[in-house]
Amino acid sequence: MKQKIIRFTLLLLLLSAAAVYADDFSPEFIQQQESMLRSIDQYFPRLLITETFDTAAKPEVSELEDSIYGFHRITRAGKWETMISAAKPAAEMLIWTYFFTEIGFYSDFYGSIEGRLLERDDSEKGAIHIGYSDKLIVGESGASYCEVNFPISIIRGKKSAGERDDQIMADLTQYGTDYDNHLFEIIRLDGYTSIFIDGRFITGFADGFSGRFYFTWGDGLYPGGKYAAGQFDNVRIRVR
Repeated sequence: MKQKIIRFTLLLLLLSAAAVYADDFSPEFIQQQESMLRSIDQYFPRLLITETFDTAAKPEVSELEDSIYGFHRITRAGKWETMISAAKPAAEMLIWTYFFTEIGFYSDFYGSIEGRLLERDDSEKGAIHIGYSDKLIVGESGASYCEVNFPISIIRGKKSAGERDDQIMADLTQYGTDYDNHLFEIIRLDGYTSIFIDGRFITGFADGFSGRFYFTWGDGLYPGGKYAAGQFDNVRIRVR
C-alpha cells in the first residue's frame, strides 16, 4: 500500500498545476479520486476522532466583533447547531468556526462531517463552513486556510496583516437554496486537497501551503450577509 500511495501522490503532483485553475477534470481523474475516498482507511489508517455529539450542551454566545455574534449549542437530538449574526450587513468575509484542538495538528488528513444550512437572510450571502486552517499555530496574520462555504463557493487563501487573500476554487451556487443534509469530506495528501459532497468529487487543487492544520466547521458571511445558521453531526478525522 505504501508504494501505491507514493505512485498516487506523484500523479497528483503532476496534475496539480492544471487542476488549480481547470473547470473540468478528466473522468479518469475523478474516478481515481472517488476510488481513494472509498479506500480512505487504507490511505489514512489512524482514526483520531469520531464525534456524534450525544451529550447536550447549553447554548453559548460570543461577541466576535462589534455587534457581530456567534452562537452554538448541542441539542438533545445530538446535533451541533451554530449561528453567526451581524447587526448590519457584513462589510467583509466573516467566518465563525469550531474545532477539536486535542487531536493535534497534521499536514495530511481526512476530515468528514455531516452538515446542513438551516437558514440565512434574504441576501443569500450566508453559508455553513467546513475547512482547515493553521491559524492556531501561526496566528491571525499569515494564516492559511481552505474553506467550503456551502452553498456559495470553495476558497483557498492566506491572511496578511489581517487581510484575506482569497482564491475561488469552485462555485457551489448550483446548489441554490439547499437546506438538505449533506456529507462533506476533505482529503489533504502531500499538499493536494480533494473535496467531496455526498461522495461526489467536487474539486481538487494543490493548496500551496506548508505546515500543519486542524479541521474546522461553523458558519460564514460573505459581504452583504447578515446571518446564517447551520447544523452539524458525525465528525470523523483520520491521519496516516
